[in-house]
Amino acid sequence: QRKQHRVHGKQWYQRRVHGVAQTGDFVMGNGTGGESIWGKKFKDEKPGLKVKFNKRGLVAMCNTGKNSNSSQFFFALDPAKCKKLTGKHVVFGQIVEGLEVLEAIEQTGTGGGEPAVPVVIADCGILE
Repeated sequence: QRKQHRVHGKQWYQRRVHGVAQTGDFVMGNGTGGESIWGKKFKDEKPGLKVKFNKRGLVAMCNTGKNSNSSQFFFALDPAKCKKLTGKHVVFGQIVEGLEVLEAIEQTGTGGGEPAVPVVIADCGILE
């Protein structure tokens, strides 16, 4: 049975490793936790693994290896640095409007990767 999880209203943490901005750990709030609606981890979706990281604004699942997705996800910031992620992380979306918001999030990052000011996902949902 699916669990209800929501990321809106949660504070953003950011890791700019490999040219990405990461969030979605609503369990620990620091990038070490996460849980999916199906439980702790879920399998990779093969079509998403085939998408090339060749543009800014792609949205993909974070993982710790094959078939280890949870609630954490990231936005591609730097396509040149993200190329090596192709085939390792499932791409499930793309920012189609509002790239300026991604730019604003990127500007909050510190040298260590954490945001210098709070960044919160105020609301989210399904586009129809």
